[in-house]
Amino acid sequence: MALVDELNDDGRLLMEKWEEVEARLAEMVTDKILSEPTGRTPSFDSSEMVRGHRVIRYDYEFLQDFLADCVARLGNAWKGISIKLVPAKDIPRRPRARIWLPKGLSTHERVLKTLRAMNKGVDMEDWAILKAEREMKSSQPYLFLINQRCLEQLKAADNKVRYDIWKAKVKVFLDEPDDILEDEVEDANKLLDDLAIDDSTPTSP
Repeated sequence: MALVDELNDDGRLLMEKWEEVEARLAEMVTDKILSEPTGRTPSFDSSEMVRGHRVIRYDYEFLQDFLADCVARLGNAWKGISIKLVPAKDIPRRPRARIWLPKGLSTHERVLKTLRAMNKGVDMEDWAILKAEREMKSSQPYLFLINQRCLEQLKAADNKVRYDIWKAKVKVFLDEPDDILEDEVEDANKLLDDLAIDDSTPTSP
């Protein structure tokens, strides 16, 4: 099962409050153990994150009802978030974006730091690079996990971001499956290579 915030589908505010939420849930589990010392001991694992949301695993089926009751009691304990327990398969999907950047860049961490430093008007705080794709003639596409908050900001910037001396093209995917279709990537790269066209190549003013 997973904890999601019904008011914010990227889970950002819930994760900011996670230490407090975790402490309250832990207290409820302890209360149950102490109230039923001869019963089966609840066992949970909340160490995993999926698409920015906290997943909670448990050993026994009866613990799902117990966990759901705990979460229901915590649901609106914090202003601006509404906590709900859902099956992990129902965790909201985040949009993705493909960005055509210069070839030969170093680490993914440096790429993200550069983008954030040069595009302060775009909320990139929780962006992540999923993978670097095959190099093209004059650029290399990167596949990013982005957020809903930045979509209007990217639109206002004509779906382009600054990177060094580049203005790089951004293509947003709102309803991608978890595994990006490699055929689409390969077909797009091959077409651009064959035509010797790279829309992300920067132009002078």
